Amino acid sequence: MNRNPRFLGAIVFSVAGMVLVGVFLPSLHDVEIWPLKTPEPAYPVPAVQLRTTASDLASAYQESPPAADAKFKGRTFEVRGSIDYMDTGPGENIYVVLRAGVPFRNPRFYLEPSERSVAFWLGKGMYVSLTCLGDGIAAGVAISRNCVIGR
Repeated sequence: MNRNPRFLGAIVFSVAGMVLVGVFLPSLHDVEIWPLKTPEPAYPVPAVQLRTTASDLASAYQESPPAADAKFKGRTFEVRGSIDYMDTGPGENIYVVLRAGVPFRNPRFYLEPSERSVAFWLGKGMYVSLTCLGDGIAAGVAISRNCVIGR
């Protein structure tokens, strides 16, 4: 015979708890699971005027900033590359830095504020496509604004 009433009480309480959980929780087969989708951009994606890679963009600005400005500044372009890191800039604007093989000169791409919810899913090393408006060079780094993440 069991001389420990606490042990017996714990077993009875556990069984009663499992029965109550089974009765009151809906069964899993009644729950619909939808695939995760990224939201559509609130900012209209402008027509792409040219396509490039992050390394080509950085090389162009390293070789000749005036020639690169003539090609990219004020134009809408699509750029592809691997994310080096992400950070926030002035006014809590999120920017993405793509690997370009040029230490401390990797281009920065400031995201459109409507892209915050999508930026949450991005991470280091991911390959992305961004549609941006070229904004020139600052401190030797190519800057682009109004970037929308490709879907």
